[in-house]
Amino acid sequence: LVRGMLTLALGAGAGRVISIATIPLLTRIYAPEDFGVLSVFIAFVLLLAPLVTLRYPLALPLPRHDGIAINLLVLSAALLLALTAFLTLVLAAWAEPLLTLVSMQVLIPWWWLIPLAVLGTAAYETLTMWATRQRAYRIMAHTQVAQSLGGALVKLGLGVAGMQPVGLLLGQIVTQAGGAGQFLRSFAADFRAGWAEVSPRLMWLVALRYRGFPIWRVPSQ
Repeated sequence: LVRGMLTLALGAGAGRVISIATIPLLTRIYAPEDFGVLSVFIAFVLLLAPLVTLRYPLALPLPRHDGIAINLLVLSAALLLALTAFLTLVLAAWAEPLLTLVSMQVLIPWWWLIPLAVLGTAAYETLTMWATRQRAYRIMAHTQVAQSLGGALVKLGLGVAGMQPVGLLLGQIVTQAGGAGQFLRSFAADFRAGWAEVSPRLMWLVALRYRGFPIWRVPSQ
């Protein structure tokens, strides 16, 4: 446990060092108002991302048997896809009035990036909880470093290419979701082996068993 905690701390620390090291470069490429748009974007995404899974991923480390856990994982993924699709349709139809209502008008030109960021952020959180269940601390640390490095390169590259502020927004999406692919590759064998145990009945049962998460965690979020 201590070794795992140290591994996670090292990965998080290395990722933070990368982010800090790029700040002097980014502030010379992007204007202050670009960072303002980024701050609003991050706030909105971090508010929405936990809601599209109804907080079920937080329960992934709890089941004793992997068969129950894999049904909970598939339930979380199904909710994620369905609610993100719903969010996309809502924003496509009413992005301007809704974002104006919450004083986030600066995001109106970039509304199409919001569902993408929400999808990636929530998927990464879900897979992180599965990795926590598997005690895959080294993989988690690797993804943290890869996210920070990939996000920094996207922000710098697109900024130099003159794509402001979208370079910051796309870089932030990579920073929040870039490790999801590595998780999928690392746990592909687990997912294939567990797929045979997935059924609508078990998904419904685990939804009821862990209903406290959407009932209490979603409102608190």
